[in-house]
Amino acid sequence: MNAASLTSFATAMAKSIRDLYGSTVTIGGTNYTAAVSTGSPTFDLESGGFRSPVSFVVRVLKSDMTNAPETKTAVVIDSKNYRVMSVRQNFSPIAQEWIIEVETP
Repeated sequence: MNAASLTSFATAMAKSIRDLYGSTVTIGGTNYTAAVSTGSPTFDLESGGFRSPVSFVVRVLKSDMTNAPETKTAVVIDSKNYRVMSVRQNFSPIAQEWIIEVETP
């Protein structure tokens, strides 16, 4: 396999994941079809059992979103508000999607 075939394969996989598991996500006021992980709340026992924010991982194709969102950008998933905590930066030709970590504000 060469770099072009790896990139083509990675693109096809990312599109398949989006098409199979995608849902509409609003990031910075723009709607995208993205694969969203399901998260569950945790309780931080060290701080007296307070509920920790729910974290999700949102995968958006780089062909759909040309630039990664800034941290603290507003995100809406299923009518609930979140914010961008981080974006995994990977500049490999195989990386065809932004992997965005979001949590409750």
